[in-house]
Amino acid sequence: MENERKLKAGFEKEDVKNWVSYGPVVSEIPVVLAEFYVDIPVVTDINLPTAAVEIKRITKDVCLTQCQLIGTSTILSISGFVRKNIEYVDDDSCLQDFTVDVDFDYTMDIAKYLKHYIWYSSKYQNEFLFGENCCCKDKFCKDFKRKDLTDWAHLNEPVFCKLLRYYITETDINRQQDEEPFTTLHEKMVVSLALKVLQKRQIYIPRPYYGEGKEEVQGEER
Repeated sequence: MENERKLKAGFEKEDVKNWVSYGPVVSEIPVVLAEFYVDIPVVTDINLPTAAVEIKRITKDVCLTQCQLIGTSTILSISGFVRKNIEYVDDDSCLQDFTVDVDFDYTMDIAKYLKHYIWYSSKYQNEFLFGENCCCKDKFCKDFKRKDLTDWAHLNEPVFCKLLRYYITETDINRQQDEEPFTTLHEKMVVSLALKVLQKRQIYIPRPYYGEGKEEVQGEER
């Protein structure tokens, strides 16, 4: 115990050193291409496993399963689901619990939100042609017995999304008449997402300038 106490005391007195690399340096970091809000309307019917007489509470979470550009366009494809946990009272006055995933799928053009150009990956193929004398005199045509090809590809980091915030506004409608037990909820929902579109790129980071008369904070490079 005494050795542990001394070790802890020595650690608390020791200065904490930040091992950092400071400029000038070239680093590969995510660059924000666009940041925006999008409203996705969703209309669906939810079938409860047993008849209900009252909805007590509904909790919701959003999960994105896909968020990527289509080809070399600026059209973003967004897919995911809203996981809903529904607590309701059945016709025997018992509290029931039911979880369901409500899917959504949406595409939009993000051209007006772009702050930087998108770097796409590309691939090309070149064919080198060689001529030869054809069967007819004074004719010169392609050599069909020979084919020389060169393939060239330029690969960039894929574009990806980050979900920052989400808001859900919904209306759940019971279409049953009067106060009869029901098993189906007709749901209208607006899923509002705050998204950030990013792409990793090499960025030059210059040496920090602290102004005249100010001392430069020295870090330790590892």
